Amino acid sequence: NSIQCFIYENNKEASNKYLTRFSKLMRLTLDNSQHQTIPIEKELEALQLYLDLELLRFEDKFEYNINFEDEVLDYKIPTLLIQPFVENAILHGICNKKDEKGKINIEIKIINESLCCIVDDNGVGREAARKIRKKKNITHKSLGTKITEKRLDIANTLYNKEMKIEYIDKRDIFGSPKGTRVEIHLPTIV
Repeated sequence: NSIQCFIYENNKEASNKYLTRFSKLMRLTLDNSQHQTIPIEKELEALQLYLDLELLRFEDKFEYNINFEDEVLDYKIPTLLIQPFVENAILHGICNKKDEKGKINIEIKIINESLCCIVDDNGVGREAARKIRKKKNITHKSLGTKITEKRLDIANTLYNKEMKIEYIDKRDIFGSPKGTRVEIHLPTIV
């Protein structure tokens, strides 16, 4: 849709920029999908491409920050693990904001010899997003996070691992929604 819009507006430079990044993301996604796990560095590269495309698409409606401890680059994670949660943060949390610019912080760190991937946004929160979807009568169900949860459940069963996803609804001091924080806890995989 974004590419169509750029082409329709005869914005050749933006169309070319978007198509170049999109094709690079598709190649990287196809390469990564051939493996059960990938180096965190490759996941971060794909994630940054995805976020840059979404910034173009949503005309700088949000900003993002990716932080990681250097030692996490020694590890691998299941492929396409973080992106579905970032996508939800953008589409359901940030895009429904009216009052301020959206912010997404992604952090990967080691906690108690486990890997922790955090996606934190200042969107409208999960409850408000559900209400907005219901009010707009949107029946499409997002499957990205559900598929990721099932993948982790299967991996837990097959490999006797302890991988889990924790959703935290953030609130301000008055109890109003202030965004969502998702923490993905994984064992370290070399």
